[in-house]
Amino acid sequence: MGDGTSEKGFPTKVELDGIGSDIVNVFAGPSAKSAFFATAKGELWATGLNDRGQLGVNDSTNWNVPVKVLYTDFTAGNRVSASDTHTLVW
Repeated sequence: MGDGTSEKGFPTKVELDGIGSDIVNVFAGPSAKSAFFATAKGELWATGLNDRGQLGVNDSTNWNVPVKVLYTDFTAGNRVSASDTHTLVW
């Protein structure tokens, strides 16, 4: 999940080169099929299962590295709830 492979492995190290070191929150999707990283810059990044477009990145590609979510102005008070078919940010 986010380590650049599609293999199961424990533990998993996620490289956050494109995100930087200013992550303020991490959210997990259902059954750990997706993960979201919120930054202090107001960005939201996602990785994982996306066969129905549930990551919010404007495609249906399953992502094994973090990709920027199209949602803008994510603040520290926002939350993410992910399911098998959608993601909700509030």
